[in-house]
Amino acid sequence: FGGYGGYETSRTLSDWVVSRQRGWGTPIPVIQLQDGRRVAVKSDKLPVLGSDRGNRVEAIRFGEEGTFDSDTLDTFFDSAWYYLRYLDNQNSNEFVSKNAMQNMPVDVYVGGIEHAAVHMFFARFIAYFLKDIGAIHTAEPFTDLIPQGIVRGKTFIEKETGRYLMPDDVTKIGEKLVLKSNESVEVEAVYEKMSKSKNNGVDLTALLTAEGIDITRLRLLEAAAPRAPINWGETDLKGAKKLLDRIATINSQFIEHRNSGEKVALNPKIEAEIREMYNFFVRNIGMCLEVLHLHNTALMRLQGFTNALKKVDPVCLASSPEGERAVKSLIVMLQVFCPHISAEMWSAVAADNTLVSDQKWPQVDADASIEFLLMIDGVSGGRPSVDRRVVEEMSMDELWKRAKSNEHADILRILNEEGLKMKDHGVTKRNGFHVTLLCGLEGDKEENRKKIGKILDRIQAEKRKASKKNEEKKRKKVNQK
Repeated sequence: FGGYGGYETSRTLSDWVVSRQRGWGTPIPVIQLQDGRRVAVKSDKLPVLGSDRGNRVEAIRFGEEGTFDSDTLDTFFDSAWYYLRYLDNQNSNEFVSKNAMQNMPVDVYVGGIEHAAVHMFFARFIAYFLKDIGAIHTAEPFTDLIPQGIVRGKTFIEKETGRYLMPDDVTKIGEKLVLKSNESVEVEAVYEKMSKSKNNGVDLTALLTAEGIDITRLRLLEAAAPRAPINWGETDLKGAKKLLDRIATINSQFIEHRNSGEKVALNPKIEAEIREMYNFFVRNIGMCLEVLHLHNTALMRLQGFTNALKKVDPVCLASSPEGERAVKSLIVMLQVFCPHISAEMWSAVAADNTLVSDQKWPQVDADASIEFLLMIDGVSGGRPSVDRRVVEEMSMDELWKRAKSNEHADILRILNEEGLKMKDHGVTKRNGFHVTLLCGLEGDKEENRKKIGKILDRIQAEKRKASKKNEEKKRKKVNQK
């Protein structure tokens, strides 16, 4: 419609999604007439059922003589609009009301990378069609997409023939993999998508029986970012078990000292440190999960929280309101990764017989610091921490004014000096997590990104130089004394 060019039809997807005959596919409401013409079934005669496919048309019912189309639409068409029906599934008059439609678009679509690619193709097509006929108000059905990477298995291939081998047929001699039955035949080990034909699958039942559900989940979540493929077998259990053991120790020691009645006087300094630790890790873990969608990074932050709490005297944790809050929040956040283990830990630490799944997600304090980010053409220009009371209620103009005079003054000044002009401004916020300024520069985006990178390197070098000078001044003062 804009004369931009491109493919009239998909470059990669063929018409097999329509021209196939499947008993379970969506019937196409088209009638093949005896004179060769094809007509659509009138809307008041719908639906056409799967059992009608390829059969003679009942003239009494449809007013036409002919045969129903024997082809079907792909099953992805069946699920191309379900997200709309979920919003209003008790509505018997319309498929979704205007009031329910206010919840569109879907915030995050999560799916396997192969499934998501094809499903998105249909879901977006149907959404655009429904928008065109005035049935819905938004053309794009999904705001953000997280396609999950494939879990790949270790695969053994005979180098000369390309034949896939069973793992038991392979042995290692020195640094080489060879065939057990013929050691002169070299074997290559690669990671590929799991398949029976490649003999690289994993028995999930045996894995869950041996390791348990939570440990298996933890291994998957720890192995890679959501979009990245996971090479199963490269990760081990040591790290996962060590983390859970550490959290269990913190929990057990907390309960032991709390029940012993042993108390220590509250130390304001330790209380402040625990409070700062709590706010830092709750913000970072929440940010990784809810905003950045990086569960493996969130798990690293949870590990950091565990290590920080491990350094605090257990007696202090058990005697301190801040300590109790921190320990309980650690268990609540653990349930994202290990729901069964966290439920067991919560039942031990909570004295009121509540469930961990009923607990509210930990929130940062009203006076805590959050990140004040600057994103320029997709490149982070800095992420300093600022008191949330200062920036969360500011308008976009006030935020830009503050950025230019305070936290992001250096990079914005240099951009201006080098003639890099901004073409647009924006801001996104998530209370308790971040306030992010967004901007784009005029000119080629890739070239701009390179220039931004050089500017950031220059700023860091200047900061290191200034820091070194300050250290030398302090040293001279000490020597003079």
